[in-house]
Amino acid sequence: MPDFAVCIGYTNASWTLRADLTSRLVCKVLRHMDRKGYAAVMPERGRLDERPLLALASGYIQRSIGEFPRQGDRHPWRVRQNYLLDSTTTLRTGLGKTLSATPKSAVRQPVSVS
Repeated sequence: MPDFAVCIGYTNASWTLRADLTSRLVCKVLRHMDRKGYAAVMPERGRLDERPLLALASGYIQRSIGEFPRQGDRHPWRVRQNYLLDSTTTLRTGLGKTLSATPKSAVRQPVSVS
């Protein structure tokens, strides 16, 4: 899905703290894509073990957990419920190590009709 990112906040602290980190990470990814000439990127599934997005025991969460997006097993693809830890590591990750990329040259450009 083009231009898609999921923002999940903290369940034990202000939602907006994680939302701010997520928006900053999305901007970092977009800058990385622009610098490298990528049309698309996504976390490399082979390098990440997937985990449930929310570790809550609430019945309404457990009944629908299969419908939720998943998260990775390490930063920046994991919501750790710890703002201090996340704020010091989220923006310091090497994106080239965890992203799979599609170069712009591999994508057919749409034909414009005049």
